[in-house]
Amino acid sequence: MALEGTIKDFPITNLFQTLGQHKQTGTLVINLKDTYITIYFDKGMIVNVESFPKKIENKIGETLVKNGLISKDTLDKALSIQDKTGKKLGEILLGLGILGKEDLKKALRIQATEIIMSIMNWSDGKYKFTKRDVVDWDKEWFEPISIDLLLMETMQMMDEMPLIKKEIPNNDMVFIIKKIDKKIEIVKDDEDDKVDDEVIYITEKDYKILKLVDGTRTVNRILDKSSLTEYETYRALYNLIRKNLISERKELSYKDDLNALSVKEKKDFFKLIRQMIVFIIILLGLASLVYTSFIKKNIYHPLTYKIPHKTLDYQKKVEKNYIKYLKEKYNPSDNKK
Repeated sequence: MALEGTIKDFPITNLFQTLGQHKQTGTLVINLKDTYITIYFDKGMIVNVESFPKKIENKIGETLVKNGLISKDTLDKALSIQDKTGKKLGEILLGLGILGKEDLKKALRIQATEIIMSIMNWSDGKYKFTKRDVVDWDKEWFEPISIDLLLMETMQMMDEMPLIKKEIPNNDMVFIIKKIDKKIEIVKDDEDDKVDDEVIYITEKDYKILKLVDGTRTVNRILDKSSLTEYETYRALYNLIRKNLISERKELSYKDDLNALSVKEKKDFFKLIRQMIVFIIILLGLASLVYTSFIKKNIYHPLTYKIPHKTLDYQKKVEKNYIKYLKEKYNPSDNKK
């Protein structure tokens, strides 16, 4: 059995709800232009997600680097082995003893959830669900995702994103941590709404994003560095704004902008300034040498050639006589007078 159509006629949320309620097993392919997302269902649960052209494994690698679980060099080495062997990235990292199963399962779940959440906003595209008796998925690494829970998160995201976008209208914004007299305490996700005159309560996710706010990073850079999903990162920034812990950085003076730099960035900045000064001095020296050696010695060069005074007097005399000639020729009556 195949179920297919357009997202315009049958929204993705309705499609997921139908597959979940009927506990379907099979593969759902959703595509928009050149992007293809394949989602595997087993008895109404999501058990695998694949994306093309950007493979989910590459995104997992990025997530692992963001979380500090592996280094960029380790990821490059693992990807090189993958090109030669064709093995899965997670399998390679586990085989090298670099990564634990729980860390890999967490990364897989984060990326699968992020991809699915991103397509929930699609208003165009096509879908096709093919029913199967069984689907192949890695039970050891991938933890099934509940559609009901996913749809709840999606509805929450759709409700909150307009509010979030009012506070964070573009990703080029830069935030700074405000000076506060209150103590910050980290609590569970459902306990951060408590009110206290001396304490500000934030969640672990909010705290992770707070540590990324340094007065120089744009929202885009924070999204790149965050180990959370895109929506979770936006939500954490929104919570921090709402709790008056961060605010948008306005245009800074030269001194303020310099103070926002790290020690290494300051050293690099002043090193660049020194190099530019040395370059300008060398350039001026070369220009002076060229002028002295080639231009100044050449009396016929436009920069050094001087017209003799006698020549100038002669030119003026010729001009005066020529003007007198023209007057006599064309205005003889004036000349008689």
